[in-house]
Amino acid sequence: MRQVITGCEYFTLDVFTTERFGGNPLAVVNEADELSDKVMQQIATEFNLSETVFVLRARQPENTARLRIFTPTRELPFAGHPTIGTAVLLAEMGADFSRDWTKNIRLEENIGLVEVSVTKTSKAPTYGELTAAKLPEYIGDEPDDACVAGALGISEKDIGFGLHKTAFYDAGNAPLFVPLASRKVLENIDPDQSCWEDLGVAGEFGIYAYCRGGNGSEEFHARLFGPEKGIVEDPATGSAAVAFAGALNEALVLEDGCHSWVIHQGEDMGRPSRIDLKAEVAGGAITAVKIGGNALRVSRGVISI
Repeated sequence: MRQVITGCEYFTLDVFTTERFGGNPLAVVNEADELSDKVMQQIATEFNLSETVFVLRARQPENTARLRIFTPTRELPFAGHPTIGTAVLLAEMGADFSRDWTKNIRLEENIGLVEVSVTKTSKAPTYGELTAAKLPEYIGDEPDDACVAGALGISEKDIGFGLHKTAFYDAGNAPLFVPLASRKVLENIDPDQSCWEDLGVAGEFGIYAYCRGGNGSEEFHARLFGPEKGIVEDPATGSAAVAFAGALNEALVLEDGCHSWVIHQGEDMGRPSRIDLKAEVAGGAITAVKIGGNALRVSRGVISI
């Protein structure tokens, strides 16, 4: 018998941007406790965004909600822009917009508890900053640069700069980080899916290609390609930004203390995004990672199944 649910409210938001129709679009389905796994996947496929979030009642009373996150093809344990976008949405519900405020949103995800500090001021759209539940972990076993270059449609000689080299890190999702010699090379990437299988496990989540920004080691431009997760290119990838801290710690040989960077993504798609990344280092190892960005509501509706 076909499952029928009426009045299932959803919102769409743009995340990691201060302007609507920029950043990474997100769909959030509220009060989704009665939806089956199959229906959640069908809805995510229908929205056809990089991720769709389903909000459920929290298992623990001290937490705000439980989230399940789906791409058009599968469920993820964690993703950055869905976490921040949903936290902003939940914090704004019933909020007093006549004054500035900060709320702590506690979200149960498959990766574990993720805390998000959400701040609203009169000067900008609501801002969320999450503390990563999983620190970057080096996986290794990277494919050779010739294979990576083939998948990206670039020359092998354009891979790498300084101490930056191809690296495979996991922080809930595990992209392959590929440093490129220039912004022009990044712009001219032309992925070849026929070469993607040669990447093996390193290509399952996607390739995160990046280059230096205008402020050198404090700013980067990035693009993420994830055809195997149903996304040709992602405008802003928060979970990859968390793992990126691991690659940066290795390449920049970070001193102990707090470090921060700005990541620009989505520019070559016409959806410019900004992700703020922070990492704390002690004894040469990363001890905490945070990512942050703004989010805006775009639409609201009701889905019937």
